[in-house]
Amino acid sequence: MVFVDSEYLQQTVGPPLAGGCAATAAARPSDPVEHLANWLLRYVSNLEAEEQLLKESAARKQLLESKEAERAAQKAASEAAITDRDAAIEALSRRTDDVWQLWQLAVELAVKHLPIGAAYVAAVADSAAGDPAAFLKEMAPAEAAPPAEAEEEAPKEAEVEGEADAAAAEALEAAAAAPAAAKQDYSKQHLEYIVSSRNQAWIGTSGLKLQRPTTAVPAEGDDEEAVAAAAATAAASLAPTLRMLDDNKSSMHIPNVLYEPATVFLKKFPKLGAYAAFGVATPEGRLQALICADTLIPAGSGRSLMQDDRDVLEAIASSATQAVQAMYEQHAAAASEPAGLPLVKSLQQQIKDLQPTTANPAEASPPEDAVEDAGEEAAAPAAAASGQTLDELTTAAASAQERLSNAKIALEAIREVLAGCIGPAISGMKTLMLAPKATYLACQAALLVLGLPSSTITPWHRCRLLITNTTLQQLIALDTANAWDADAWEAADPFLKAVATPAAQELMPQECPESCIGSMLTLLLQQMQAVHFCADAQRAAEAARAAKQRADEEAAAKAAAEAAAAAKAAEEAAALEAAQAQEGAEPPAEETGEEAE
Repeated sequence: MVFVDSEYLQQTVGPPLAGGCAATAAARPSDPVEHLANWLLRYVSNLEAEEQLLKESAARKQLLESKEAERAAQKAASEAAITDRDAAIEALSRRTDDVWQLWQLAVELAVKHLPIGAAYVAAVADSAAGDPAAFLKEMAPAEAAPPAEAEEEAPKEAEVEGEADAAAAEALEAAAAAPAAAKQDYSKQHLEYIVSSRNQAWIGTSGLKLQRPTTAVPAEGDDEEAVAAAAATAAASLAPTLRMLDDNKSSMHIPNVLYEPATVFLKKFPKLGAYAAFGVATPEGRLQALICADTLIPAGSGRSLMQDDRDVLEAIASSATQAVQAMYEQHAAAASEPAGLPLVKSLQQQIKDLQPTTANPAEASPPEDAVEDAGEEAAAPAAAASGQTLDELTTAAASAQERLSNAKIALEAIREVLAGCIGPAISGMKTLMLAPKATYLACQAALLVLGLPSSTITPWHRCRLLITNTTLQQLIALDTANAWDADAWEAADPFLKAVATPAAQELMPQECPESCIGSMLTLLLQQMQAVHFCADAQRAAEAARAAKQRADEEAAAKAAAEAAAAAKAAEEAAALEAAQAQEGAEPPAEETGEEAE
């Protein structure tokens, strides 16, 4: 036990005590004990201070290591987030099956990775889309241009070959100096807000539009300076996004929208914040949509978008552009040989084969002609019944029944083909960002026939959501032979007139090549009209035949009654005459007796 204690003392007390004794011996103080005690106190104090410094140093080192680890973790997380963000943005370029899902993913990516309050997509839409009158005006053949004035006579002397070569060289230089792409004209376009992030869903669902202000058309004799000043004022008051289109710019950024007097606020109430928009273009360079973002309070912070944030938004728009251009290329390849066109032509041929006995709804003449002809045909049997025999009316009724049967056969064929095209039609519409001019009108006509209000079928992004399997099945099941909603068909009539034109018939297979849904709907609706009027004609012919039969039966009964009455009268007259004759042949008895006497 003593050995252990001595070892402990040697390891703990020995070194400082030996050092203190050595220091005391070297110093030779007057009071060695006090000097040794003070030295030992200083030694202990220094030792404690050293231990404290070591502890603080270790704590600082640990804190630095933890902060470094935290920074490394944050950096790794940031790099992972950037990697995930870039991967998600890159994946947008492969979403070529549904443009509406593409837009939704784009705005959600923007909201997720950027310090913004809202993101939304605005389609660059044609202001005349969905208007049948505007469509007919646009598709009307242009008037023949007046013949150009006779060119001046060529000089008699032949041009020098060197001068011709110089002119050709100048032409080549001018062509090389010409801009690569012509300036796009957006003067007839407006913006439709079609998709928005979920935190601001009302933007994409309320049918918001950013229209161009109406400007007065200058009349002849107006002051040119006044007209120019009015045009400049109109341009200055144009919404910044529309001005961006007119300036053929692909992007814009407003650090604070309150500093832009022409800013249009969607809820009509000024708010503080930044706004940015980046265009999505077709392969030809024409903008078809804008991906927009803002930091307007209270949803956003109200701060300006930094360059890094704008770069991310631009990357999202660039990836979406790749997807849209891929869709355009796929559509162009499909439109070169429309898969649905053979079915349309087959139906048209089938209806044409039935043409001798039923109207052909596939012809390009305006449907009102067919409607009027069918109406006249329906009224003809009743009008002519008084001048026709029963056999003629029976033949007419049989002919009307045959026309109705053939019309129903054609309608059933169209129904069967259309039922098989519903899937491709709905899938094809998912890739149509902008309204297909003719097909849009056909879809509107179909929805109006089903009784939907006209306010619900515009704009295009609303209309295409209504073209569902259920809606098309309801349309296919309509029985126009026995039920006819005159108001609904009257509302659809302008649209049917527009899609019946040759221009529309040629355009629709190019717009939806996989299904030719526009052509199918046009055939269906026109054949439904034909069935309705054939049914009316058949009912009118049958009514005329029945009326004639009743009239003939009544006439025959009347004639028989008259003949019987005449026979009875003749019989009575004969009997009376015989009686009178008999009375004349037998004289009275008194006269006979007198003669005997």
